[in-house]
Amino acid sequence: MDIFQEIDKKKTRKNARDILKKYRRLSRMCEEGLTNYYSKEQISSLFHVKKVQSTQGSISNEAKRELVAIQKALGTLSIENLEVIYFTYLSKEKHSCIEISELVYGGYLSMKTIERRQQEGLVQFCEAYKNGKYLIWLDD
Repeated sequence: MDIFQEIDKKKTRKNARDILKKYRRLSRMCEEGLTNYYSKEQISSLFHVKKVQSTQGSISNEAKRELVAIQKALGTLSIENLEVIYFTYLSKEKHSCIEISELVYGGYLSMKTIERRQQEGLVQFCEAYKNGKYLIWLDD
């Protein structure tokens, strides 16, 4: 594999979305509460990797390991992309692009800008999640 080989961004983003859509369910399984809103500092500190404590049941342990892997990858995102990804996939409530614009930027920003941040964040997430295991490469 060439390190500079092109990524199939569309398929890679789909993989990232599939992984991030599990986050809310995994949080509930691990009894980690979801909240509606965090400040910028709180959002970035949320995704520093915490040591996995053993809990009862293999499903719970597996869910906790997956949750930690997701959080570790999220911790590598730029703050703007992290905030957009957070409000799209991780917060307790689901938000529209307009709501995300207001929450992240404090005012209206074009939907295209929010969508671009989502797309960039999804690719960045996939690059970091489990060392790029879910990246899809373009065929030559």
